[in-house]
Amino acid sequence: MKDDLYWRAFQDSLSHIFLFGAEDGEVILELPVENIMNDFDEVLKKMHNAALLLPDSFIGKMAYSNHLVSRKVSVELHRFIQIPEVMKMNNHVYSYVESSITEPVEFIRNIDLLRTYIQELKERKIDQNKVQDAFNQFFDFESPNSFANHGTAAIYLEKLVKGSKNKFDTSYGIRKIDALDSNGIAHQAYLTFNEKQLRSQMVKDVELLNNGEEVKGVIWHFFRKHKQTVKVGPSKAFISELESKGIVVVIHD
Repeated sequence: MKDDLYWRAFQDSLSHIFLFGAEDGEVILELPVENIMNDFDEVLKKMHNAALLLPDSFIGKMAYSNHLVSRKVSVELHRFIQIPEVMKMNNHVYSYVESSITEPVEFIRNIDLLRTYIQELKERKIDQNKVQDAFNQFFDFESPNSFANHGTAAIYLEKLVKGSKNKFDTSYGIRKIDALDSNGIAHQAYLTFNEKQLRSQMVKDVELLNNGEEVKGVIWHFFRKHKQTVKVGPSKAFISELESKGIVVVIHD
């Protein structure tokens, strides 16, 4: 499994390093585990895959902690075994082991990232509360895999681009915009459609683009609808036609 370059910054309990003294996080996985993973983050997925190698007769926990300069994983296991009473021995077996994780390239990369952002935050005199608020807003923003209808997709798109609904008059009729961002880029959400409907909207967007006053660019976003099994987005030929007219196409799938 391939990880993103800075996956630890967002999925490995590393983000607290930007919060100047915030409590360190620890990821714990109780044993035994089920075969099905439900909404696990990247760290828990890795731990879960390792835990599947253990027999179900073992109980205990796996723990992982990341303190930037020190990362470690530990495993605590308990097992009760059957021993004849005549032997008068303890039937409880306990084991604990921990290991430090060394990754020189990742360490250098994280230190460089930390130096850069800590200096920026100090120069801009941003206090811990403001940093915490910014991180909360970022991590609380989730990207759904599919949407029930156009309305929910449009609301998501507004938040994604920090835009607002708008509408403009064109010679082809009123063009309603799902989200117009601060740079004058019009973003439009699509779930179900046919190319005839898309063409009726395309001519309006082309006119707005050619006018160039209020709308500086147009991006069409295609999302998956709940229970949709077919490919997301229009045909390759139609995408090429849109792009030739200056409309950017983004497939969210």
